Amino acid sequence: MATQMLNADTTLVTLQALLGHNNITTTERYSKLHNAKVKRDYFRAMSEITSRTSEKSKGKNGFHIKLNL
Repeated sequence: MATQMLNADTTLVTLQALLGHNNITTTERYSKLHNAKVKRDYFRAMSEITSRTSEKSKGKNGFHIKLNL
C-alpha cells in the first residue's frame, strides 16, 4: 500500500502519519519509489525552475537577456 500511494504522489510524511510510524526511516523501508515517479518529479521540477529562470531573465523592455548558468 505504501509504495502504491507514494507512486500516486502521496508525500512520505503523509504516509508516515497513515502508517503510524514515529520515525520517517521506518516509512522509507516500507515504501519503494518507482522510477516513473522519480522521472515525473524531475521533469516537473525542471519545468518549474526553467519557467522561473525565464521570467527573471526578461529585462524592463521585455527583451530576453541570456543567462550563463
